[in-house]
Amino acid sequence: MPAVEDKIVQMSLKKILEAIFEVDFLDVSYGFRPNRNCHQALDDLDKAVMTKPVNYIVDMDIEKFFDTVDHKKLMELLRERIADPSILRLIGRFLKAGVMEEGKYYQVDRGTPQGGILSPILSNIYLHYCLDLWFEKVVKKQMRGFCQLIRYADDFVVGFQKAREARAFERSLRERLGKFGLKVSEEKSRIISFGRYPYLSAQKEGKRVATFDFLEKMSTRQRLVCLQVLVTLLVVYFLSVSLVYAQANQKLDINKATVSELVTVKGIGEVKAKAIVDFIKKKNGIKSMDELLEVKGIGPRALEKLKQRFEVKPKR
Repeated sequence: MPAVEDKIVQMSLKKILEAIFEVDFLDVSYGFRPNRNCHQALDDLDKAVMTKPVNYIVDMDIEKFFDTVDHKKLMELLRERIADPSILRLIGRFLKAGVMEEGKYYQVDRGTPQGGILSPILSNIYLHYCLDLWFEKVVKKQMRGFCQLIRYADDFVVGFQKAREARAFERSLRERLGKFGLKVSEEKSRIISFGRYPYLSAQKEGKRVATFDFLEKMSTRQRLVCLQVLVTLLVVYFLSVSLVYAQANQKLDINKATVSELVTVKGIGEVKAKAIVDFIKKKNGIKSMDELLEVKGIGPRALEKLKQRFEVKPKR
């Protein structure tokens, strides 16, 4: 797994990418996005099935998606919105970092960073161009009946009103994914009759309606990515808290202290702070905190409080 330093850099890159691409992402995607979750995706699917003329569900899986994202194609997509060569170069380095399996290093030209914070956002960017935009701007215009895409990371379903259009979409999707170096998982992909009307029809005939799993079928890799992102966020959070705590408890050099820093000490007002600064300047620096007892208004109690915040640091 990436080192902590790498995780901090990836977190910064993630925030930059989110600021750029969140305004472009469509409402059809819910995975790994701010203020969006799997419950909203399921609610949206429920509303589509219960209130829209959905009669068929195209339930398709992308085969080993997180392992097969084409690096070259991904960088081309990133360049459409990012012009800064430094950011692109940094993302490229993370993509080429390779993977560790059973203690052995393997260099790869496909897949998103193993255990990296960048994996979800990069995957969303890839599927935004590969699937979401294509469906909304191309597929929908070709359909005469109702159709709706709902995607969570690489797990997605599409509802259709007409069977002919569902089959046409299945064929087109295979070609579309192929252009991005992706494949459909034949074992896990199918078209089923599903919706209010198919249910009523099945009830009359005494049959059961076919069912499908959405989000329930998350792959081991998907679960691993979720877990790794969660662990990474916790590591970065605790590291940040530790740094803030360390900085807050780090003592300052009294010989370099300013009036604004001194007045943060309880009982040291602006007058006493100025007197301390002037005293140190006249002595061209002090060698011991106890010398401050010579300053008017600084007694043992005030000195102890000053020692909690300041110290005499050796000159370099």
